Amino acid sequence: MPTHTYSLWLVPDGAVHQALGRLIDELADQHGGPRFPPHITLLGSVVGSEEEVARGAERIAQQTHALTVDFDGLGAEEVYFRTLYLVARPAPALMAANALARQVFPPDRSEPFRPHLSLLYGDYAAETKRAISDAIQPRLPATCEVRALEVYLTEPPVEAWRLVRRCALAAGS
Repeated sequence: MPTHTYSLWLVPDGAVHQALGRLIDELADQHGGPRFPPHITLLGSVVGSEEEVARGAERIAQQTHALTVDFDGLGAEEVYFRTLYLVARPAPALMAANALARQVFPPDRSEPFRPHLSLLYGDYAAETKRAISDAIQPRLPATCEVRALEVYLTEPPVEAWRLVRRCALAAGS
């Protein structure tokens, strides 16, 4: 079976998903970055066959309750995939979901989980990111509901990323 690189994403639900999707698309159009669906990466760089990664994601989803994610404002870094993002509060349920994902798919590297929802990918000057941040601040949600875990094939380029499996999280909280 061929192996590829996948990412496990927690996806905002409903109106927040739609609003963030529009914002990400607008920022990509205005600043020349790629478009991508709104998501919080639960675990990235998962290497395996599509079927084994999808099976593992189902196990994680069955053991993870739907959750509310609170955002603590905007963050920006000099990192392509974290150039501008909403900082997700590392609540116990979110951190537990990541710990479970790391048990199911032990990562090759041990970088800490820093939950966030990216709004723009690319390399931009600090002044540009500050101006974008000021402009979008009124449109940012304070929270989102997450009811699904998605598996994406995330091999370059970003425009070629594709959904492989959507898994409903367990009901309740």
